[in-house]
Amino acid sequence: PIGDAMIQAKRDLDATGLSRLHLLVVTDGENNRGYTPGSVASALARQPEAMRASLYFVAFDIAAERFKAVREVGGLVLAAASEADLNQTFDYLLTGKILAEQPAVPER
Repeated sequence: PIGDAMIQAKRDLDATGLSRLHLLVVTDGENNRGYTPGSVASALARQPEAMRASLYFVAFDIAAERFKAVREVGGLVLAAASEADLNQTFDYLLTGKILAEQPAVPER
């Protein structure tokens, strides 16, 4: 139930009160019941910008194309076929997307 887990994760994120929200989904299988990842991603994309979480989807050892509906609504879908790929993907997401530093604000 990938979509159901996405809904719960978004609820948990909302409860933090943080202003920058990131939802990272890692899956090695197809959604077999509950809400589809595409329908949940679509609902998340329609939220007001201030409430919207950035969505990152890692398809581990499964074709990323299965999650094209997530990509179509603005989610970043990446494939990883091995442990090394998975580590590189996490490094990219964490350093390049999630933990990317904001530009320094000049002191006045």
